[in-house]
Amino acid sequence: MRKVKFYIVLPEGMPNENDAKKALEIAGNIRKRIREIIK
Repeated sequence: MRKVKFYIVLPEGMPNENDAKKALEIAGNIRKRIREIIK
């Protein structure tokens, strides 16, 4: 199985913790969708 890497691009400057958490949640959702599509 191919490994799919996700790069989260943060805006310049210090991102808020909430923004980082949202980005991680979005990345997790995208990974789940791709796994479903690959299956």
